[in-house]
Amino acid sequence: MAPDTAPYVAAILNDWWMVRHYARGGRSSIGRLQRQQAIQKLGLTVRDAFNRSDDFEALLAAVADGAHPKDDPPF
Repeated sequence: MAPDTAPYVAAILNDWWMVRHYARGGRSSIGRLQRQQAIQKLGLTVRDAFNRSDDFEALLAAVADGAHPKDDPPF
């Protein structure tokens, strides 16, 4: 991974964590809104990362790994 790509990978993985975090709670209207906001932020982060870095393999791996992490306990 290129050195300039590491902050983008970290931001993508962090945003994925927030999406998964808000999915764990009840499906209250507040929880749904927070999850929607987290998904939107993830999308903006991914878009920004792909615009600023040419290391697409690392970025795609972060997107895929963030969706289904190995160390995250099941819901």
